[in-house]
Amino acid sequence: STSVRWSSMLPVDPMLVDQPAGVKRTPGACPRACERGVTLIEVLIAIVVMAIGLAGIAGLQATAIQHNHQAYQYSMAATMAENLAESMRANVGGVLDGAYALDLGKTPANPGKNCASVECTSAELAAWDLARWYNAMAEVKKGTFTNIPGGESAVLPSAQASVACVDSPCTEDSPHLITIFWDAERTGATGTGCDPTKETDLACFRLAVLP
Repeated sequence: STSVRWSSMLPVDPMLVDQPAGVKRTPGACPRACERGVTLIEVLIAIVVMAIGLAGIAGLQATAIQHNHQAYQYSMAATMAENLAESMRANVGGVLDGAYALDLGKTPANPGKNCASVECTSAELAAWDLARWYNAMAEVKKGTFTNIPGGESAVLPSAQASVACVDSPCTEDSPHLITIFWDAERTGATGTGCDPTKETDLACFRLAVLP
């Protein structure tokens, strides 16, 4: 009769083929034949993906810095407008006389007195307030103002301003509008329409003041 060797019918684990005697192989381990390293193409792809990600992060950071700087400029413009408004409220006589009026693009006149140290009339105080305020905000040629205290100047790039009564004719109850323009992006913009969607328009801030 034909004898059957049952051991030959059992499935053979390919992981155990040609395994040296006395050496145990960890289940699931890959023989050397199936091992392979990372190719140069894969390394280059990983580098490109990482570079794209870093470039995106750098772009977001630059945009955030730009927006923060613009917010700082608007904050400074608001502070400057409020400073002049406080001076106008403290000198109602000068406001009613129109001594705080300032045409856009014009530089205030050099005050005749330093009202920080001598007594001034309401008109003289208004002239001194305007010169001191404008010098702190805009780029003013050295020597333009001689009777104002020194300090930080040109807090806004290419700044200019106007102060005007809203009503015509102006009455003692009329509000006055302080408008500050500046070139936020330093692009050489000159428009005064206060339209944030137009690149040709200067950035602006407006504040209405009641005397």
